[in-house]
Amino acid sequence: LTATGTKNSTTFLRGDNTFAEAGGGAWNLLQTVTASSSATVQLTGMDSTYKNYAVIYTSMIPATDDTNLNLRVITSGGVQSGGSDYLYAGFVYRSNGSTTESVSAGAGQIAAGGGNFGSGTGESGRGTIYISDPSNTSVYTVINGMFAQVDNGGVMGRSETAGAYKAVTAVTGVEFLFGSGAVASGVFKLYGIS
Repeated sequence: LTATGTKNSTTFLRGDNTFAEAGGGAWNLLQTVTASSSATVQLTGMDSTYKNYAVIYTSMIPATDDTNLNLRVITSGGVQSGGSDYLYAGFVYRSNGSTTESVSAGAGQIAAGGGNFGSGTGESGRGTIYISDPSNTSVYTVINGMFAQVDNGGVMGRSETAGAYKAVTAVTGVEFLFGSGAVASGVFKLYGIS
C-alpha cells in the first residue's frame, strides 16, 4: 500500500495510511487578567472548543494578610455563589510542619488555595487549576488544582484541592476571590488545552 499525504519529520502515519500532523497537546492562551486591588478576578470564554481548560496564576498577593483563596464558577446565569453549590476536599502542608485538611459537601465556593496567603514583604501565591469538560451538561464540572504560597509570617505552604460545581450546567468561566479583602495584585492566564 502507498501512503497518502506528506512524509516528513513533523508527520506520522495514521491508521488509514495517511501521513498527518501530530497535533494536540497545545496550551492555547485565551485570556490574561492582571489584578490590581480587584474585589474578584474573572476569567471567561470556556465553551465546547476544548475538553480541558487551565488557569495559571502568578505573584498573587492579597490586600488583607492571612486570608484564603476561593473559587466559584460562572455560567450563563452569572457567578454561582449559592450556599451549597460546591463540594471540595483539600489539604495543605507547611514548612513549619503543620498540616490542614479542608472539606465540604455543600459550600458557597471551593476553597482553592488551602493556605493563609500572606501580604507581607516577599509573600505571594502561585498555582495551576484545571477545569475538566466545562460544557458537559450530563456531569458536574470538576476542578482540581495545585498551589504554592508563602503564608502569613513567611511559612511556605503547598496545597492541593479538588472540587465540583454541583449542577449539570455548562460552565463558561471561573472567579477567584479571597475570603477577606481584594486581590491586591497578580497575573491570571486562562488556557484551552488541545
